Order: sequence, then structure tokens, then C-alpha cells
Amino acid sequence: MAHPQIIPALPESSVSSFTPTPWRVGTHGEIVTDSTKGLRCDEDMRQYYGGNLVAESITKENARRIVACVNALAGIPTEILEQKGLIGILEILSFRATNKGE
Repeated sequence: MAHPQIIPALPESSVSSFTPTPWRVGTHGEIVTDSTKGLRCDEDMRQYYGGNLVAESITKENARRIVACVNALAGIPTEILEQKGLIGILEILSFRATNKGE
């Protein structure tokens, strides 16, 4: 099967947030998801990549690392990650644990 033509994603203003998790490493080492939010992939692309394409042109090792991090950090605001790193993650997890059920 020939490499399918890439269909451009929706304009940024049409995408309200990140592509939902879980992400996974696709057939050829790219990053894919089952979600179609913010993505435009036809059936040929889904079959070629093994899912809806999120990112390509990365090494398989980097794809695995990115997928693991995105899935592990789902629900943590990017701003917290950028500003506080691991401390911010721990603060959020601690807050969620102490406010469970409220």
C-alpha cells in the first residue's frame, strides 16, 4: 500500500483541546489514537497507520515515550506541567486524593 496523502487537521480555532487519550504507537512507529477529535483521517489512513494519526516523523523510542507521558498525564493542565513540573503533578494528585467524593 502506498503512503496515503495527509489530510490537514481542522483549523486551530475548531479544536477545543488536545486529542483525547489513550494514544498509542502505530503500525510504523507514529503516534495514533482511536479518537477523531480534531483529526481528519480517512479509512485508508487509519489502516495504514493503525489508527487516527496524531504525529509522525519521530523515532519509535520517542513515540513510546510521548505516548506514555501523554497517557499518564491525561487531565493535568499543560500550564501546571510547564510551570511546576513534577511538583504540580503531585499537588494535583494530592488535591484529588483528599477531595475524593466531594
